[in-house]
Amino acid sequence: MKNERRERWTQLSSQRMSRVLWTIELIANLSSHNYEYKDEWLGYLFDSIKQKGDEIKEVFQNPTDALSNKLISEFEFPKEMFRSQPSPKELKFKNVAERRITKLYKEMNYFSRLANTKNYTYDSIDVDFLFDCYSNKYYELVSWFPPFIKDRVCNDINVADFPSER
Repeated sequence: MKNERRERWTQLSSQRMSRVLWTIELIANLSSHNYEYKDEWLGYLFDSIKQKGDEIKEVFQNPTDALSNKLISEFEFPKEMFRSQPSPKELKFKNVAERRITKLYKEMNYFSRLANTKNYTYDSIDVDFLFDCYSNKYYELVSWFPPFIKDRVCNDINVADFPSER
Protein backbone atom coordinates (compact mmCIF):
# COMPACT_ATOMS: atom_id res chain seq x y z
CA MET A 1 0.00 0.00 0.00
CA LYS A 2 2.73 2.45 0.99
CA ASN A 3 4.65 1.75 -2.21
CA GLU A 4 1.50 2.38 -4.28
CA ARG A 5 1.02 5.76 -2.59
CA ARG A 6 4.63 6.65 -3.36
CA GLU A 7 4.38 5.53 -6.99
CA ARG A 8 1.15 7.47 -7.40
CA TRP A 9 2.80 10.59 -5.93
CA THR A 10 5.81 10.25 -8.22
CA GLN A 11 3.63 9.83 -11.29
CA LEU A 12 1.27 12.70 -10.45
CA SER A 13 3.99 15.07 -9.26
CA SER A 14 5.99 14.65 -12.45
CA GLN A 15 2.88 15.28 -14.58
CA ARG A 16 1.77 18.30 -12.59
CA MET A 17 5.19 19.92 -12.32
CA SER A 18 5.65 19.37 -16.05
CA ARG A 19 2.45 21.34 -16.65
CA VAL A 20 3.77 24.08 -14.36
CA LEU A 21 7.04 24.26 -16.30
CA TRP A 22 5.20 24.39 -19.63
CA THR A 23 3.10 27.24 -18.29
CA ILE A 24 6.26 29.16 -17.35
CA GLU A 25 7.47 28.56 -20.90
CA LEU A 26 4.29 30.28 -22.14
CA ILE A 27 5.07 33.25 -19.90
CA ALA A 28 8.50 33.49 -21.56
CA ASN A 29 6.71 34.20 -24.84
CA LEU A 30 5.81 37.61 -23.39
CA SER A 31 9.38 38.66 -24.27
CA SER A 32 8.26 38.79 -27.92
CA HIS A 33 8.28 42.05 -29.88
CA ASN A 34 4.47 41.81 -29.92
CA TYR A 35 4.43 43.10 -26.36
CA GLU A 36 5.79 46.16 -24.60
CA TYR A 37 6.41 46.38 -20.87
CA LYS A 38 8.20 48.37 -18.23
CA ASP A 39 10.90 47.06 -15.91
CA GLU A 40 8.59 47.66 -12.95
CA TRP A 41 6.00 45.29 -14.43
CA LEU A 42 8.58 42.60 -15.14
CA GLY A 43 9.99 42.91 -11.64
CA TYR A 44 6.53 42.46 -10.16
CA LEU A 45 5.86 39.51 -12.47
CA PHE A 46 9.15 37.79 -11.60
CA ASP A 47 8.67 38.41 -7.87
CA SER A 48 5.17 36.95 -8.02
CA ILE A 49 6.37 33.77 -9.73
CA LYS A 50 9.19 33.34 -7.22
CA GLN A 51 6.86 33.97 -4.26
CA LYS A 52 4.36 31.43 -5.58
CA GLY A 53 7.11 28.81 -5.70
CA ASP A 54 8.09 29.65 -2.12
CA GLU A 55 4.45 29.52 -1.01
CA ILE A 56 3.90 26.04 -2.48
CA LYS A 57 7.24 24.73 -1.23
CA GLU A 58 6.16 25.80 2.26
CA VAL A 59 3.05 23.63 1.84
CA PHE A 60 5.27 20.59 1.26
CA GLN A 61 7.59 21.46 4.16
CA ASN A 62 4.72 21.88 6.60
CA PRO A 63 1.69 20.07 5.13
CA THR A 64 -0.37 19.71 8.31
CA ASP A 65 -0.59 23.48 8.82
CA ALA A 66 -0.18 24.82 5.30
CA LEU A 67 -2.77 22.63 3.55
CA SER A 68 -5.55 24.39 5.43
CA ASN A 69 -4.35 27.84 4.30
CA LYS A 70 -6.10 29.51 1.38
CA LEU A 71 -3.73 29.77 -1.55
CA ILE A 72 -3.67 32.71 -3.94
CA SER A 73 -5.19 31.65 -7.25
CA GLU A 74 -5.56 34.94 -9.16
CA PHE A 75 -2.82 37.25 -10.42
CA GLU A 76 -3.35 40.92 -11.14
CA PHE A 77 -0.95 43.77 -11.57
CA PRO A 78 -1.57 46.57 -9.07
CA LYS A 79 -3.72 49.34 -10.54
CA GLU A 80 -1.02 51.92 -9.63
CA MET A 81 1.29 50.41 -12.25
CA PHE A 82 -1.08 51.45 -15.02
CA ARG A 83 -1.97 55.03 -14.07
CA SER A 84 -1.14 56.45 -17.48
CA GLN A 85 -2.90 55.14 -20.58
CA PRO A 86 -0.95 52.05 -21.73
CA SER A 87 -0.21 51.54 -25.41
CA PRO A 88 -2.01 48.67 -27.18
CA LYS A 89 1.10 46.47 -26.89
CA GLU A 90 1.43 47.29 -23.18
CA LEU A 91 -2.23 46.52 -22.59
CA LYS A 92 -1.83 43.25 -24.47
CA PHE A 93 1.17 42.38 -22.27
CA LYS A 94 -0.82 43.14 -19.12
CA ASN A 95 -3.83 41.06 -20.14
CA VAL A 96 -1.87 38.06 -21.42
CA ALA A 97 0.52 38.12 -18.45
CA GLU A 98 -2.35 38.19 -15.96
CA ARG A 99 -4.05 35.25 -17.70
CA ARG A 100 -0.89 33.15 -17.93
CA ILE A 101 0.26 33.80 -14.38
CA THR A 102 -3.23 33.08 -13.07
CA LYS A 103 -2.98 29.77 -14.94
CA LEU A 104 0.43 29.19 -13.32
CA TYR A 105 -1.02 29.93 -9.87
CA LYS A 106 -3.83 27.43 -10.44
CA GLU A 107 -1.41 24.76 -11.68
CA MET A 108 0.81 25.32 -8.63
CA ASN A 109 -2.19 25.14 -6.29
CA TYR A 110 -3.20 21.87 -7.97
CA PHE A 111 0.36 20.61 -7.51
CA SER A 112 0.23 21.55 -3.81
CA ARG A 113 -2.54 19.02 -3.20
CA LEU A 114 0.11 16.32 -3.54
CA ALA A 115 1.47 17.45 -0.15
CA ASN A 116 -1.42 15.68 1.59
CA THR A 117 0.33 12.90 3.53
CA LYS A 118 -3.00 11.13 4.12
CA ASN A 119 -3.13 10.30 0.42
CA TYR A 120 0.49 10.26 -0.70
CA THR A 121 3.93 9.22 0.47
CA TYR A 122 6.95 11.19 -0.75
CA ASP A 123 10.54 12.00 0.15
CA SER A 124 11.72 15.54 0.78
CA ILE A 125 14.60 14.96 -1.64
CA ASP A 126 12.07 14.43 -4.44
CA VAL A 127 10.21 17.59 -3.46
CA ASP A 128 13.52 19.49 -3.49
CA PHE A 129 14.26 18.09 -6.94
CA LEU A 130 10.93 19.32 -8.31
CA PHE A 131 11.37 22.77 -6.81
CA ASP A 132 14.91 22.92 -8.20
CA CYS A 133 13.32 22.33 -11.61
CA TYR A 134 10.87 25.16 -10.89
CA SER A 135 13.70 27.45 -9.80
CA ASN A 136 15.79 26.62 -12.87
CA LYS A 137 12.82 27.32 -15.13
CA TYR A 138 12.29 30.62 -13.30
CA TYR A 139 15.88 31.69 -14.05
CA GLU A 140 15.47 30.56 -17.64
CA LEU A 141 12.35 32.73 -17.85
CA VAL A 142 14.23 35.75 -16.52
CA SER A 143 16.96 35.20 -19.12
CA TRP A 144 14.41 35.49 -21.95
CA PHE A 145 13.85 39.15 -21.13
CA PRO A 146 16.40 41.94 -21.57
CA PRO A 147 18.11 43.11 -18.39
CA PHE A 148 16.45 45.87 -16.40
CA ILE A 149 17.59 49.35 -17.39
CA LYS A 150 19.37 49.79 -14.04
CA ASP A 151 21.37 46.57 -14.67
CA ARG A 152 22.38 47.25 -18.26
CA VAL A 153 26.00 47.80 -19.20
CA CYS A 154 26.53 51.10 -20.96
CA ASN A 155 27.63 50.74 -24.59
CA ASP A 156 29.51 54.04 -24.65
CA ILE A 157 32.97 53.96 -23.12
CA ASN A 158 34.25 57.28 -21.85
CA VAL A 159 38.02 57.84 -22.12
CA ALA A 160 37.97 59.46 -18.68
CA ASP A 161 36.80 56.13 -17.21
CA PHE A 162 40.04 54.32 -18.10
CA PRO A 163 41.97 53.39 -14.95
CA SER A 164 45.18 54.88 -16.37
CA GLU A 165 43.43 58.24 -16.89
CA ARG A 166 42.57 58.71 -13.24
